Amino acid sequence: MRNTPHLVRPAEREALRTVTVKGGRIVGEEAVIPFSALHWTSGSMVESTLQDKFTLRRENQLWQIVK
Repeated sequence: MRNTPHLVRPAEREALRTVTVKGGRIVGEEAVIPFSALHWTSGSMVESTLQDKFTLRRENQLWQIVK
């Protein structure tokens, strides 16, 4: 969470901590996840205040948001 590409509000940060992904695609070494594939159990997120897709890359055993 500390390496997110933009500022997120507390409720969005909480939602990102509990997110599960049900969809997306792997492109080379990155995972491209559409907002619609995100599901969370706590907090709240709205696509219009974040972004329509997230790009993640695996670093040190963890997936990090890079775009």
